[in-house]
Amino acid sequence: MTYKQVICVLTFLASVQVATPTGVTLPYEETPVTTNVTEPPSFGGWISCEDGFAVTGITRGDCDDLTCIEEFECARPQGSTGYLSCTQTNTRGLIWAWAQCDYNKFLTGIEISANCTNELECIVRLNCCEFAHQEYPAEYTRRRCDGVAYWGCLHSAGSCTVADNMFLTGIYRSDCNDLLCIDKVSYACLQRAPSTLAYEETPVTTNVTMPPRFGGWISCEDGFAVTGITRGDCDDLTCIEEFECARPQGSTGYLSC
Repeated sequence: MTYKQVICVLTFLASVQVATPTGVTLPYEETPVTTNVTEPPSFGGWISCEDGFAVTGITRGDCDDLTCIEEFECARPQGSTGYLSCTQTNTRGLIWAWAQCDYNKFLTGIEISANCTNELECIVRLNCCEFAHQEYPAEYTRRRCDGVAYWGCLHSAGSCTVADNMFLTGIYRSDCNDLLCIDKVSYACLQRAPSTLAYEETPVTTNVTMPPRFGGWISCEDGFAVTGITRGDCDDLTCIEEFECARPQGSTGYLSC
């Protein structure tokens, strides 16, 4: 075997990828519902979703101040039993900056300062809540599905919503004071953490009895997958001595190959 061929073999063996389980995105419990904003924000107080829901969209009217927020679109993830905990995020004085919920929490409402001028700076806090779940009480994560969207749709009357199964987690404000100055929003989905199946039994070894140069397959026993490789004291493929193989608990074999 030439030096170049040895390098190719070693490079191949050094770049083996290992699969890791991914989370399962929880869909909405039902079609998102709207919460009408019936009291002008100038009176102060909270504009919020119904209890147990988080914001998925905003509908605005034909003016540019906070009184034009007409509706929040809200939803909850399938199987949720309500909020696990809630915290408030301060937004006072934020210009060209993000106001975002803590990790694993989602936007459920905004607080408007009393006796304010209905401008964007009158939003003083975000209410952010973490969902509780009866079946999976401690297996939630919002990793892998975080994102940012430019909300040009807030520049005029109409509705802005995030993609299906997503919830708002923050807003980005520029240096003006109208609704259109909410330049961007952050969003995330709620995922159930992946469950990892244990091996059915201790991994078994498959002896490599035929050198690969003769051609053909080096494989695990039927129904098993590779978990390791044992090599000898040389550097070509004939030095692959064993595959270590295992199968997941409860497996009935391969579904497809």
